[in-house]
Amino acid sequence: MKPPAPSDWETLRRLAHLLKPHSPAIGIALASLTAASAGLLAIPLVVNDMLERANAAPPSPPSGLQIATMAAALGLLAVAAYVSAVLLHEVARKVCARLRIDYVTRWLRASMGSHRDMAPGEWAERLNTCLTDIDWFIKSSLGNFLGVLLLISGGVFMLFWMNWRLAVITILVCPVAVGALKFIERETRQLLRQSRAEGEKMAGALQSVILGLDVIKAFNAEDRELGRFRDRQQRLMDLQRRESYISSLVEPVFIATGAITAMFVVFFAGRFIAEGTMSAAELVTFLVYLMFILPNLRTLGLQLARWRHVKVALEFLDDASRLQAEADAPGAEVLSPPLHGRIEFRNVTYAHEGRSRGLDDVSFEIRPGETVGLVGASGAGKSTILNLLLRFYSPTGGSILIDGREVSRCTRVSVREAVSFVPQEGILFDGTIRDNVAIGRPGACDEEVRRACEAAQAWSFITDLPDGLDTHTGDRGLKLSAGQRQRLTIARAFLKEAPILLLDEATSALDAGTELLFGEALRGVLRGRTTIVVAHRLGTIAGLPRVLFLHGGKIADEGTHAELMARNGAYRSVTGSIGH
Repeated sequence: MKPPAPSDWETLRRLAHLLKPHSPAIGIALASLTAASAGLLAIPLVVNDMLERANAAPPSPPSGLQIATMAAALGLLAVAAYVSAVLLHEVARKVCARLRIDYVTRWLRASMGSHRDMAPGEWAERLNTCLTDIDWFIKSSLGNFLGVLLLISGGVFMLFWMNWRLAVITILVCPVAVGALKFIERETRQLLRQSRAEGEKMAGALQSVILGLDVIKAFNAEDRELGRFRDRQQRLMDLQRRESYISSLVEPVFIATGAITAMFVVFFAGRFIAEGTMSAAELVTFLVYLMFILPNLRTLGLQLARWRHVKVALEFLDDASRLQAEADAPGAEVLSPPLHGRIEFRNVTYAHEGRSRGLDDVSFEIRPGETVGLVGASGAGKSTILNLLLRFYSPTGGSILIDGREVSRCTRVSVREAVSFVPQEGILFDGTIRDNVAIGRPGACDEEVRRACEAAQAWSFITDLPDGLDTHTGDRGLKLSAGQRQRLTIARAFLKEAPILLLDEATSALDAGTELLFGEALRGVLRGRTTIVVAHRLGTIAGLPRVLFLHGGKIADEGTHAELMARNGAYRSVTGSIGH
């Protein structure tokens, strides 16, 4: 169940906590704004004095001191605006940098299961949109917000100081305006959150279209996907339109408030002047202060609109804190070397949340240095076994052991240090080839990287590239072919030199010739390593000394490929669909 939305005070405390490390810079910015506001509030008093001198007998022009005072007030305003803008821009950059690191840290530390509910594109859109709103608020609204509050509060004080009766009449209109604004804030905040969520879904859909462009074109599905994207965009636009209908009421509320206030002031001021309790100069000064207040009330309304965006942004970012983080069991031990690589599954059961059971009472043992294949139809549980060994998930029943030690009682870091993993998709990161391969063992020298690339049949194409190991792979490795990316991920696993190697259909992107060379090199690399191969091609299965056949989340049979072909019809059916 989703927790209730935070109140304004809770959000304000959250923002204050983020700004606290930057208190000196914010203090100087606020002091500058306070001085500027005080200077502005002094101007109407100077104007009043000028009018009194002009109405005196005989009249006299403004004095040099009055002119100098007004010039100093305006100069102070310019300097204060510059100083506060520079300081608040720096604060905004640092706060957003901290939030960005915190957000990505939470995302990386979260368990794999926590990421099922939102696509990566949606996470990226949430981060970018929320940080943009927070950055804008600190740079452009925080100083204005406080400056406007100072001018309004100072202006109200001066109204009472000039003529308390007229000031009381002026503020009688405020309760109606405040009530209308609270209604607007409540409604727009809810719609804003809905539109943000829909925007994130649209970003996720856009990422899917970009990454799946080849599939879309292969199935002539451009029009279908474009229609689906238009429908999602239309839902977003409908929410944004409803939000704009309500938020746009802020301007009319302030205009109406200003018009009614001015009407009351003029009406009652005329009576006070006729009674002799107020002079014309005092009325002009009162109106000048009123003109300070009314436009700034409109500005305050705009800042409150930005506050709604910040409130939703902080709320959305805090959703990441509710991701379930990976945590080791209390007293977890380190699975320290030397390790032989013996793997045991004892009555292991695993059920995906909200889905059918992935593994059902699975038991098997793999001896140190043994190579075993996993074969089964899609959904049989092959990838689940690999994910459990990597501790991406924890079994719901039974136990998994490495060298006789239960992995659930060992730290995740030490278990993953003992395992090298090659996923089905060749996933690379934006950087050089050296950077991507050395993820397997940071600090490895170029000679070690070269040997791993040679074993993965990658060195031949690397030497053909102008920059060799310094070649940039691009975002997701898109500057390289699928087969080249796959070979680099294999090299990454080889470089790690872990005692256990997991190959999840690792040769699926390789051509037949490269796979043959890879198989020959693989026998040397696998010597002494315990290897589990999720087989994709019949040629890979046929060469394995032992195959586990999974069916319906269970180990249905095991043996060599020839033995299983001879006695198991279900195995023949699955391997027949795999082909060469």
